[in-house]
Amino acid sequence: YDLLGEARWHRGLVTTAEITHATPAGFASSVSSRDKATEIAKQYLKGKVDLLLGGGAKYFDKGYRLDKRDLFGEFREAGYAVMDKPSELAVAPTNKRWLGLFARSHLPYSLDHVRDQKLLSNVPTLATMTAAALRRMEGESRFILQVEGGRIDHGCHNNDAAAALFDQIAFDEAIDVCLEYQKRDPET
Repeated sequence: YDLLGEARWHRGLVTTAEITHATPAGFASSVSSRDKATEIAKQYLKGKVDLLLGGGAKYFDKGYRLDKRDLFGEFREAGYAVMDKPSELAVAPTNKRWLGLFARSHLPYSLDHVRDQKLLSNVPTLATMTAAALRRMEGESRFILQVEGGRIDHGCHNNDAAAALFDQIAFDEAIDVCLEYQKRDPET
């Protein structure tokens, strides 16, 4: 991931889990344990990851962090568009890096998400985040975008077939967004 950054590739991470969770962290950080979420959050800033969308806001919050660092403020100072609402994501400037965290921990399961208007208006779907990420990246000559339906795994771990299934459908909808993008930009 660092090599891609050095080669001037734009890099983005999108997940329904905490943005510091294992899969996105594995793309853009280096720590001795996946449990070092506050360290992973710092590494995203240091590594200048171009786009971060998902959950895990607590790891950026000075009220939660033991070191009391305000990573939200530090990301803003570094020129990031920092957002926590889908309405902000819809109009986020494409000439800035993005930090969009829409839940304190993981995003809600899609099963709950699509049935609750309050959740739906406060938390974007994976397809919405993917479409926004592609909108942000489409002007770049080279980019890598990791998109994860992280809650699928959580549903399976919990033996919650309905949660896993609805999140798999949500992931399929995000893939549809990618396929539509690829039709418009066949070099993708």
